[in-house]
Amino acid sequence: MSSFHTSSSVSLKIADSVATVTIAREHGNAINDDVLIGLDEAFRCAREDPTVRGLMLRGKGKIFCPGLDLQEMIELERYEVAGFMQRFTACLTGLYRFDKPVVAALSGHALAGGCLLALTADWRVLQRDKMMGLNEARAGLPIPFGMSNLLRDVVPPARIEEVALLGRNYRNQDAVDVGFAQEICDEADLEQVCRERLKEMGDKEMAAFAATKRYVRWRTIERIERWDPVFAEEFLDCWFSDGTRERMQALVGKLKERSR
Repeated sequence: MSSFHTSSSVSLKIADSVATVTIAREHGNAINDDVLIGLDEAFRCAREDPTVRGLMLRGKGKIFCPGLDLQEMIELERYEVAGFMQRFTACLTGLYRFDKPVVAALSGHALAGGCLLALTADWRVLQRDKMMGLNEARAGLPIPFGMSNLLRDVVPPARIEEVALLGRNYRNQDAVDVGFAQEICDEADLEQVCRERLKEMGDKEMAAFAATKRYVRWRTIERIERWDPVFAEEFLDCWFSDGTRERMQALVGKLKERSR
């Protein structure tokens, strides 16, 4: 067994052919550059280790991931937000094309960018009564174009507008019905269920598994890489609009109050 940190916010443990990647940082595991660096490095190590036949992605604490760290990002200039969003999209696209089985063990809420992070996994197991949702609309933000393409792969076509435009959170069977999760289980069973799914996928011929995953996902990855830069300025215009800045300031104020 080996265990180490790939950044100050992300740890990697490799044991029994499974790489467990855990996000653990202040602000409820919100995504910043340190998280992106840690995820990139952890997945690289797992990819290059021939003993690893599957990866479990999890978050420490009550929240898997609430999305981008607005407390940090609200202070950034336009060019800094642009750079961060490029790194965010590149990181999640890299996770989405990871060629070994990935299961997300969602023991806490997965919201906004945290929900998008979970959607890069091949299989998502959500703990009972925990929530998943894309609530960017509540902050006055669009879902980043590149990552919005993940919805085409996981959400039933008749429900994409509901999921993307209304900003609702889903739990239990509702989360399964909209495609966010494949299974719901109790806290005591979460890790065992995730390991069973990893074994089920990891027992396959790995080259064939990787090829099939690549065939299924190539069109989405192509759309992300080709078109995300085209819509980048529109996203930034929304981010820096007066109304959105007011909404984000209010959200950041509430987050700071909760942390006191």
